[in-house]
Amino acid sequence: MILSRSDPRAYVKLAARLAEEIKAGMYAVGDQLPAIDRLRDENGISRQTAGKSLCVLRAEGLIERFPGLGHFVADWQPRSADTGAPEETP
Repeated sequence: MILSRSDPRAYVKLAARLAEEIKAGMYAVGDQLPAIDRLRDENGISRQTAGKSLCVLRAEGLIERFPGLGHFVADWQPRSADTGAPEETP
């Protein structure tokens, strides 16, 4: 799924924003994301919508879920726009 903030669906908007924040380094690998209830309250959305946005991020490989603990930033790698393969790091 290509995430876009212009998509009218609330879960896509939230997922796109969180993905941008992760890729920009606002959340480092291993950092815990805000809880679903906090995402709900801060974004004026339902708990189910907040949870669905986290499911999208898990499917994209950006976060991992640990039951009872929460959602954490995964050890992801930027993808090349040309090939979709992980970018080489010098």
